[in-house]
Amino acid sequence: MLTGRLKPREIADQCVRRIKKRRVDGYEIYFSQSISTNVEVRDGELESFKRAQSMGLALRIIRDHKLGFSYCSSLDASTVERMVEHALDGAANLSSDPLCGFSTHPGDLSSIPGIYDEQIRRISAQEKIERAKALESMALTFDPKRVKRVGKAMYEDAERLVFIVNSEGLEAGFTSSIFMGSVMAIAEKGSESEMGWEFDFHHCFEGLDVAQIGREAARKAGEKLGGRPLKSAFYPVLIKNQVACEFLSILAPSFTVENVRKGKSLFSGGEGARAFSPRVTVYDNGLHPQGMGASPFDGEGIESQKTPLVISGRIAGFLYDFYWGNKEGRRSTGNCVREGVKAPPSLGISNLYIERGAADFSDLLGGIRKGIVIEEVMGVHTANPISGHFSLGAAGCWIEKGRPVHAVKGIAISGNVLDLFKNIEEVGADFRFTGKLGSPSLKVSKLAISGH
Repeated sequence: MLTGRLKPREIADQCVRRIKKRRVDGYEIYFSQSISTNVEVRDGELESFKRAQSMGLALRIIRDHKLGFSYCSSLDASTVERMVEHALDGAANLSSDPLCGFSTHPGDLSSIPGIYDEQIRRISAQEKIERAKALESMALTFDPKRVKRVGKAMYEDAERLVFIVNSEGLEAGFTSSIFMGSVMAIAEKGSESEMGWEFDFHHCFEGLDVAQIGREAARKAGEKLGGRPLKSAFYPVLIKNQVACEFLSILAPSFTVENVRKGKSLFSGGEGARAFSPRVTVYDNGLHPQGMGASPFDGEGIESQKTPLVISGRIAGFLYDFYWGNKEGRRSTGNCVREGVKAPPSLGISNLYIERGAADFSDLLGGIRKGIVIEEVMGVHTANPISGHFSLGAAGCWIEKGRPVHAVKGIAISGNVLDLFKNIEEVGADFRFTGKLGSPSLKVSKLAISGH
């Protein structure tokens, strides 16, 4: 049992009793607990097995229209008492803001089918070790002539409990699980060596396909061998789904209304403006069971929803939390996010994704007379989310008449992320999530490639 002797409601009640001894206008208590396992194997042997548990409370208090925040990772009486005092001290030192408040409408907060696998409590340590070994074994056996070594094979899982209660009568909680696998395969030919990394996750233990993860890592490593740069020019490109998610991450901050109003968004034209190819549709959906951000409610207890952001290339809306909904006279879209209990909640994405298209990957590939499949990019964190400009290292494969010819490496791709999304000609059907971001593969008419 995650919470041991104490139930979340009992923990919250202890905190509420201390809060009510003070003069406050409102409060919100957020409880989070997780148990995780991390397994690493190398050369068929267990290298490390780690099990960790974390627990914490986050508190927001309103007094005189001032919002204070504090947290604690211990639930003993004196620590909780200090947490309350620190939140009040924080509020006292902030400016008054009448828009501060907490959700009064709990809505439908029933759990999402498929995001919690009760089996997580029954999986033995040996089963977890075998999963990691299977990852390594598949990476080694898929392409044994070229893949000789595996840098690291890892299996991870986590069970998480969230509970939230506030002074407006909201009370809600849910449990979720996540199972993850990753492996680094190393391919060799003569003196040349290349690495291929693959990662995937699932909310259910049986849904995590470790064999597929191993095969993909081996394929990526093997197909990089013999890579060479290209002449600098503009080329048609096919961006693999995993890489497309990374480009979507550059756009993600621009979808929050906070960044729009502060001039930090790429979408200054507002709702209705054409910002993408008409083939592109984008949603944020905290209810999507395949995304890592799936949750029945957001970080302040407002029900999750599917929010259209781009429909056929036009901006259809933006993301709101409770505060920015108050400020704009709009309803929250359920996009208050928390990165644990140690920081105040903020406005952000839940599961952000590009809607899948109809074209199979083979059809997308077959439509390229001469161009590049982009399999990997490096340095996405250096892209400018306000201007949209990027210059990234990349690797992939040169295509002629729809067929792979040779691996490509030592190149850089550059441009503006808005131009890239405007130049999308086709959207694939091979949709996947990588964490909270999802996309199919994208065929782009042209992209600047720097080689030699």
